[in-house]
Amino acid sequence: MKYSLTISLVSVFVSAAPLSAQTLITNLRDLQQCLIDGWNADRTVYYGDTCKLAPGVYEVDGSATNPVVNIRRGNVTLEGTVVSSRSDTVIRRASSSVNHLITVGSYSGVTIQDLTIDGNRYSYGMNCKDAQNNPYIDANLSPAAYVLIQNVDFINAPGTSLTLGGDSVVLQCNFGVQGPTYATRATGIYLGGSSHAYYNHVAFAGTAGINVSGTNQYIYGNTLSKNRYEQSDGVPGGQLFLFGGTPGLNYSDASFNAAVAANVINGDYWQTPYGGGVINGCVVPSGGKPSGIEVYGTRHRFFNNRVLQHMGTGMQVGGATPTDQITIAGNDPWDPDPDEYNHFIEFNDYRGIWFLGPNSCPGCYYPVTNVTLDHVRVQSNNNYPIVFEQTTGTGFINDACIRYNNPDDSIRCYNCTLQHDNPENSNSCP
Repeated sequence: MKYSLTISLVSVFVSAAPLSAQTLITNLRDLQQCLIDGWNADRTVYYGDTCKLAPGVYEVDGSATNPVVNIRRGNVTLEGTVVSSRSDTVIRRASSSVNHLITVGSYSGVTIQDLTIDGNRYSYGMNCKDAQNNPYIDANLSPAAYVLIQNVDFINAPGTSLTLGGDSVVLQCNFGVQGPTYATRATGIYLGGSSHAYYNHVAFAGTAGINVSGTNQYIYGNTLSKNRYEQSDGVPGGQLFLFGGTPGLNYSDASFNAAVAANVINGDYWQTPYGGGVINGCVVPSGGKPSGIEVYGTRHRFFNNRVLQHMGTGMQVGGATPTDQITIAGNDPWDPDPDEYNHFIEFNDYRGIWFLGPNSCPGCYYPVTNVTLDHVRVQSNNNYPIVFEQTTGTGFINDACIRYNNPDDSIRCYNCTLQHDNPENSNSCP
């Protein structure tokens, strides 16, 4: 199958050019004024369009002296100073009354880079909030038309680390990678609007590492590791989650037309302890087994993702909400040499790919429709490589690589209506 998709990453990698003899900002009051009009608070120093913090820890308590960082103009850069690492410049929550550390208006041309955002979840009674009723978003950037946030570390978020909207981009950022005690309590990255995520690393988030809830979005080259760690919403779910919409809106707000490619999603065989327990000071549900990718919505395409070592399913598709026009492919149309990096859905404990249907699970009412599998690579999974339940669509095209699965490599098709319910050749392996 030929894909006519195009993607341009050129603008994503453009950073603000360094300024010679840049005057550094040393307090949040001056930073706030710079983000309004380029001046310091006393209007004695003009910083221009780059508001660069000196190394240090900046405590945000919401006061006039230490205000929330509110970006109130476009075409401006908020930048930290890196001496040896991003942790040299830190913006940290210093009060439970501060819901957001950084916010932005509906502007374009905003860049945030080269610093650490510390949610300080273990202080001020903020830890262990339920993920569904959690007011904390450390960087609430969803109102912006375009923000580029790059080379930023997020640690210790008591709720969600980052929300994006518009055509914004998160690039080469880290979320909780220092270890489970540094991770976000809820979601790592929430992508609304038509925002995108490239080459980030999200680890140990309490719910999804990345939540895709918009339209026409790219999720490319990210690494997700042991997310759904605390399961703070009470659900195992997927490390990468594509939103299925709201029943009260007839699912009209479901995610649409996402391209998910070249990501590595590793569960490392994590599950919460049987009988529950306490992780990071919070009570967790018993025996929750996360999956790799949990898919709802319409017209999503998955290319050459490596999804491995989940106690749940590698890819869990549909069931709970209407899910339509799903393509899963082994090759990456944006990789100039796709055979160089052949990724598998592999080593998952409960099926490689599972298309759920009515009665597949409690709350499953909908079959998955219009499914295409294009040279998929599925190996070494337990409980069969691929299972269809009342699924419709084209089915398999361009052969496949299906091998080493337990108890065997047979495709299970329960009341499904597929034009090709098995690949012509399942041994087309690299």
